[in-house]
Amino acid sequence: MNTIVSMVSTTLAERLRVLREYTGLSARAISDLAGLTCTTHLTKIESGDRVNPTGETLVLIARVFGTTVEWLVTGDGEAPSRLDVCTAVEAAQKRAAEEARAPSPAPRRKPRRSRAAA
Repeated sequence: MNTIVSMVSTTLAERLRVLREYTGLSARAISDLAGLTCTTHLTKIESGDRVNPTGETLVLIARVFGTTVEWLVTGDGEAPSRLDVCTAVEAAQKRAAEEARAPSPAPRRKPRRSRAAA
């Protein structure tokens, strides 16, 4: 298997950095593709400033890279292949492009309060 990361003993931060650098995308771009609300999440995880990201954050990041949360966190299991990563990132980019083209729903208006109720 042509894996990107062969060192099982690496940390979550190192595995994320290697995957991201392989894609050639910035941490902000990966965060956007993952749908993370804070675009600095990935940077903070890679730098070790955020050592316990939420399960939801890990699921979103793993989906972008085409791997499992277990492998990201522990290094256990099979590392993603180069093809898996490329395919998953391309799919995430396609989803993001489709979402950008989709019309956004109209904002919901708050019901007016009657003056009598005030």
